[in-house]
Amino acid sequence: MEQITGQCLYSTVQVTVPPMSHDFEACHRVLCRAVISGGPFFGMAARVFDGQFTGDADIAIYRSSESAKRGFCGICGAVLWHKITAPGPMHGQVQVAAGLFPDPGDAKPGVDLYIGKKPVGYSLAGERGQMTEAEVIAAFALSESGGSEWGNFSIVSWP
Repeated sequence: MEQITGQCLYSTVQVTVPPMSHDFEACHRVLCRAVISGGPFFGMAARVFDGQFTGDADIAIYRSSESAKRGFCGICGAVLWHKITAPGPMHGQVQVAAGLFPDPGDAKPGVDLYIGKKPVGYSLAGERGQMTEAEVIAAFALSESGGSEWGNFSIVSWP
């Protein structure tokens, strides 16, 4: 199967995955927007992550809430992924940051998550599905307490 490769800002961490043949998600949650510096987090869902990261020693992992953890490049700070850790049907799902890939093909946002949290200052072109905070919590089987806006940011590991 053909693969595409993406990388962080300095190519310290690289990831190789099958081409993005499906749409990606745009998350408007306050935490996701803070991590990306104001815009939505665009992630490619991977139920079973079959990509390969290189530069593992430079990946910093943070538990951003009771329901998820995030991976960043420990050198340049680029967001790498978001992983659901809460028990339930989405446990283990990884959202690989779409911005890592210079050419994501014809992938486009397929659903807006936490649509009620999207600021009025931006909008995305095209029609797509939308999920409210309550719908995301129900779909991912997250607890209300695990969905705090800022998480607890305790360090899980630091290379």
